[in-house]
Amino acid sequence: MSFAFITGSDAEGVAWTSSCTYHDRFARINGEWRFTERYDQVNYMVPWLEPHDGLAEEGRIYMDLDRIQRLLSVGSAQS
Repeated sequence: MSFAFITGSDAEGVAWTSSCTYHDRFARINGEWRFTERYDQVNYMVPWLEPHDGLAEEGRIYMDLDRIQRLLSVGSAQS
């Protein structure tokens, strides 16, 4: 399992932040490691409707360590 954090903008110029989790399976085929299966799960997509300075406390989101552990355990239980 791997996680991706993506930023970018759409065709209209709206900035977006998103997160995705990849659930991958691999196999060694002819001496090389290859993907045999990939499932990607979009966790969220958020448009930035106003500029973000990255410093203001009210604009920050904090991730709880217990929540991270729960997310990781759910992903490993599906494998």
